[in-house]
Amino acid sequence: MTGLRLARLDEHIADQRRDFHHKVSRILVEENQFIGLEDLNVRGMLANHHLAKSIGDAGWSAFVTMIGYKGAWYGCQVEKISRWYPSSKTCSVCGTKMEVMLLKVRMWQCPICETVHNRNVNAAINILNRSTAGAAGSNAWGQHVRPSADGCAGRTRKPTCFSGW
Repeated sequence: MTGLRLARLDEHIADQRRDFHHKVSRILVEENQFIGLEDLNVRGMLANHHLAKSIGDAGWSAFVTMIGYKGAWYGCQVEKISRWYPSSKTCSVCGTKMEVMLLKVRMWQCPICETVHNRNVNAAINILNRSTAGAAGSNAWGQHVRPSADGCAGRTRKPTCFSGW
């Protein structure tokens, strides 16, 4: 493959990724009043040769940036949780924190309440709970939605707990 063809292919892939990010980020902020995200250390993950290709190909930083500014445009509150918060290894049912949990552990059982957790789903629940804890008094889940073009409030949107991003 020539250098020019390779450059065009790389540009095409980057355009597809950017288009996908724009479409998904718009859907997320239009359909939700609140989005909680973990402030991931993308640069650190790129240094890990096991994760670098997957993280680099996903374009996570650009996607999070899009969610942030589109959230402001569409009236969706976006909260980032510290990367140091142990979202994966804290039981979302009873709050027990596992001291050690290897990255390869995808399912685990809480030793206190015996709930079995999928690591990513549990982390998403913890991030949602942590990010909405301070917003309880601000009606982040409430009835008011940004006005539509005619000045009337739209339908009520509910926060979504999503994982696998």
